[in-house]
Amino acid sequence: MVKTLQAGSKLPVGIPTMVVVPPQFSPPPPKSSRPKRKRRKKGQKRSERFFHPKVKSGWKKSMPKTQRRKLVLKAHKGDYLAAARSKQTLANVTKDKGTKEAAGEDAKYFLQEYHRREK
Repeated sequence: MVKTLQAGSKLPVGIPTMVVVPPQFSPPPPKSSRPKRKRRKKGQKRSERFFHPKVKSGWKKSMPKTQRRKLVLKAHKGDYLAAARSKQTLANVTKDKGTKEAAGEDAKYFLQEYHRREK
C-alpha cells in the first residue's frame, strides 16, 4: 500500500523517509597490492639485466680464497659486480655456515674491488 502526499503537505514525525541520491561516478577499482612488473629498457638484452645466477664456476668452500676468487671471476668474464652478486646470493640462500661465511667474504671482496676499480 503506497500513499502519495499532496504538494505542500508535511510528513508525520517518526515515519522513515528514503532519500534519493542522484547517481554519481562510481569509485575507481581498488589498486592491486602487487607491485607493477618492471620491464627491461628498450634495446637491453635479457642477459644484461642483473647477473647470471646459474654460472658454473667450480667454486668450493674448501678451496683457498685466491683460487676460489679466480674461478668465480673467470666464470663471470671479469665482471666484479656480477661475481659479487652471485656469491652474495649464495650466502643468502645457503644454510651451511661454512659456505655462508666463505661466500660472504668473497662477495665483500668483489664489491670492494668493484668500487675501487670504478673510481
